[in-house]
Amino acid sequence: MDIDSFVKKVFELKPTYESLEHLAISDSLKHEIINSYIINKNPKVNIKSYSNMLERLIYSYDLTSLNIYNLSFSYGITKIENFLIFGKYEVDYVALDNFDSEIKILDSNNINHIVFYCSRDINCFFDLLLFFITEKTKHITEKKYKLSPELERQIIDTAIKISGGAKYETFCRVITGIYR
Repeated sequence: MDIDSFVKKVFELKPTYESLEHLAISDSLKHEIINSYIINKNPKVNIKSYSNMLERLIYSYDLTSLNIYNLSFSYGITKIENFLIFGKYEVDYVALDNFDSEIKILDSNNINHIVFYCSRDINCFFDLLLFFITEKTKHITEKKYKLSPELERQIIDTAIKISGGAKYETFCRVITGIYR
């Protein structure tokens, strides 16, 4: 998936106040949910200066408001050893490993400790995030959406496939909260 398609799809999935009316939550929480889908274009971008999809996305767009199951993005990219750190999952770092191209969650107190393996590469990672955003949106906007054991299995099976295989199952389960 290209960057502009990712951004466009997230925009299309952003819920409205009306689609959240059935939820027994405050207006401020509804506003917070809606704002967690916001991606703004950075008008001062020179696309030719970025060598990969991650750099282009992080520097072409402000992803700092985007929040997917407690995964958030940094304003820029920080290089530490062989990792390009571009976000956080709760308190730990979301990083691209330059050696094997995998996306990993690194312990914020010890970057040599891998908390989770997320995906085979950056393309799989953004496809996976889009899948999670789609499922999250269905869950919060569809009144009759029921997370049955069968649907949970389908979500996890699909997430594992998108991420690149069984190696990434733990991340898929933890981020979605589906442990069955």
